[in-house]
Amino acid sequence: MYIYVSHSVKNEKTTKRICEMLESNGYFCMLAPQYDVSDERCEALLLILSNASNQSEKVLSEIEYAVSRCIPTLVYQIEEVRLTGPLEYFLTSNQWIVGKDVDNYEKILEGIKNIEDNRSGSPNKKIQSENSEETVRNKKAFKNKKGSKQRILRPGDKRKRVLELIEFVMVAFICCIMIFHEKKEHVSLDIGDSLMFGNYLGEPIEWRVIRIEGKDTAILISDSILTNKAFDAPESGEYNIDSDKNDYWSVRETDADRDLELQEYVRGSSRWATSDIRTWLNSDEENVTYEGMGPVANALSDKKNGYINEAGFLSGFTEKEKAAIIPTRNITNGNALDKTPVESTDWVWLLSQDELPWLKEADVRLYVKPTSKAIEQDQTTYYNTFSLAYGVEEYYWWLREPAADKSSVCYIVDNGYNTDLLHKMEAGVSGFGVRPVIKINTKKITIQN
Repeated sequence: MYIYVSHSVKNEKTTKRICEMLESNGYFCMLAPQYDVSDERCEALLLILSNASNQSEKVLSEIEYAVSRCIPTLVYQIEEVRLTGPLEYFLTSNQWIVGKDVDNYEKILEGIKNIEDNRSGSPNKKIQSENSEETVRNKKAFKNKKGSKQRILRPGDKRKRVLELIEFVMVAFICCIMIFHEKKEHVSLDIGDSLMFGNYLGEPIEWRVIRIEGKDTAILISDSILTNKAFDAPESGEYNIDSDKNDYWSVRETDADRDLELQEYVRGSSRWATSDIRTWLNSDEENVTYEGMGPVANALSDKKNGYINEAGFLSGFTEKEKAAIIPTRNITNGNALDKTPVESTDWVWLLSQDELPWLKEADVRLYVKPTSKAIEQDQTTYYNTFSLAYGVEEYYWWLREPAADKSSVCYIVDNGYNTDLLHKMEAGVSGFGVRPVIKINTKKITIQN
């Protein structure tokens, strides 16, 4: 049985636990953005009712759709909620389960089973009703003296027809209000808000609003580290080794420490505008085209986490979502070879040192953990070595900021274990975190709840 789970993103953890319970009992849960309530396989709707979902336009439209299509609906209430008028109208006749502070998942399973039993039993009930004595009597009442069929309305029938007409008018009125509202209003976001937008590694991406620019523009950063990757692969094809197989791994100062061009050649470039990570972030292609060699695993420090064969970051976004992203002109400090700031136009970018204060202003976390998918994807042991071994779940993540005195060194944000906010890291090192940043036109998005 296919169950659409209507919920707010703010209740994602509760929703995930409920879906795991249902799926362990043989049901299939359908959630936005991968699925929509209009999916023809949808056999029931489960609403996770909270103050957040109570205020959600998306949830309201899902409930209205389910009611209009006679899709059985079960309500699981997890907070004290005063229903909005339209939602109250649609939910008054549905089965409710109150969870609140105590997980009442067995009642959810019982309610879903009741819906399933009623659906499977309905054909037999229909057959019985068609052959009942009352049905036969009613059929005879339609006959007039000439043998034609004529409906005889009793007082109770007339009252029922009037109530049905009133209900139809009310539903149509509410639908008109919703359509008008959808056309006239657009998403309103505030500093610090969370929203789901786009997908990566098969999962929706959670973003935080860190800046508002004008009425319809918001800058977002991923709420977690989405992947661990090198900033840029060295063109030598092997980290710290040149084309003549000279080794620059020595702990003492080598030619690669003094010669800036050699340094970039064997350790990767810290120049954001031409970096492999920028190219990957800004691509929606299945096969990303890189300048030069590209991020092959053999060229990186541990010969791991190569991403030359990985589809571009934006390939997980719909056309509508990509259309909502605003290309942004960024100025980034130059490295020791550039000497002057470098301009780039980015759909997706990484923060600079000057932009880091946006996080504090928005009350968004500076120190964050990788997603479970990022950890699964990571082939290095860096996360264990540099974070978990010290009892810290948060991890380092790249800025697009180069060190002024080097050609291959960028800044990374600390994991919170040390007092230093930033550290320096060679661009070709395999496994540090990526927190993408985007600017969106809020008129063009629908918040995934």
